[in-house]
Amino acid sequence: MKRILALFTFTALSLAAAGAEVTGAKKPNILFIAIDDLKPLLGSYGTGWIKSPAMDRLASRGTVFLANYCQYPLCAPTRASLLTGLRPDSTGIYFNPFKTKNVLRVRLPDVVTLPQHFKENGYATVAMSKVFDGRTVDEGHDSRSWSLPYIRRVDVAPGGLGFRSWWQDPGTKRRLTEIAKLNPGEQAMGPPTEGCDVPDNAYLDGAVGLTAARTIRELAAQRAPFFIAVGFTKPHLPFIAPKKYWDLYDRTAFPLAAFQQWPAGSPEIATRMGSGEVRSYEGMPQSGPFSEELQRQLLHGYAACVSYIDAQVDLLLRTVEQAGVADNTIICLWGDHGWHLGEHGHWGKSTDYEDATRAPLIIYAP
Repeated sequence: MKRILALFTFTALSLAAAGAEVTGAKKPNILFIAIDDLKPLLGSYGTGWIKSPAMDRLASRGTVFLANYCQYPLCAPTRASLLTGLRPDSTGIYFNPFKTKNVLRVRLPDVVTLPQHFKENGYATVAMSKVFDGRTVDEGHDSRSWSLPYIRRVDVAPGGLGFRSWWQDPGTKRRLTEIAKLNPGEQAMGPPTEGCDVPDNAYLDGAVGLTAARTIRELAAQRAPFFIAVGFTKPHLPFIAPKKYWDLYDRTAFPLAAFQQWPAGSPEIATRMGSGEVRSYEGMPQSGPFSEELQRQLLHGYAACVSYIDAQVDLLLRTVEQAGVADNTIICLWGDHGWHLGEHGHWGKSTDYEDATRAPLIIYAP
């Protein structure tokens, strides 16, 4: 079976940089874009109903890996695997979150991560937002991986970022704030979807996109090789994106999953997830199948989030060109795992079926 493992990404980028050094060429920059819960529903993967022109443009210039599978369909284990080149059996990270602080370095104190490898070979390395799963590394997002401090402050619009950096709707923010006051230890959850008429950087990922563009310009001006890791959190739940991305779609036109039952004879461990993650959000049914109306709402939210992230990718691609480093920058775009959108009646990840394990991987090397 043809599977592109985490080790491939680790080796491919390292060899590309090393090759330039051997030939005497200038070391190429690396723009490393991680996207949370992105399944291969892109035009470049043959999907016509989600609008992703920037990622498709990158794909047309680079290499699209059609048989790319994650090591484990959860954030913490798959990111630890890809960023170390080790399988979960070696990292010991199978689930998230972890009670052990900085579990990656506790279990693998001497591991050399992908960005650390570049750092040790003369690169300026920096990360922002979700690259590793933050629950598995130290407060510096694995400090040993980066030559520059992890970027925490992002370029947020005035009044932007809602409750817990997610919801922006004033009513939702008030309601959740009151719940948090009454129940300090309770994790208050808003609705699974939202589409306020706000600028991109009122929500987290738009602010991350602007910060990443500024960082590209700053490091490109220094004329030293850089490795910039940018993590985007959408289309992870809740499905939140500015209204203009919702307006790209007609909800009635979304194709519902054709087969919405678990295969006959499926083992209990393969089917016990029960869409638990999405059911934890406000107003969601706690059991039973989702209505067609609810399915279309969730599909609409997922599609809007993909287009929202696509716009941030477009900003980064344009910035690389405007900064004058497009001819010497390798761009790697990857999703950490897939996500069921009603296939087998499941909404979420955490299965070993194709919908949760297959993810996009696009590498462009000039």
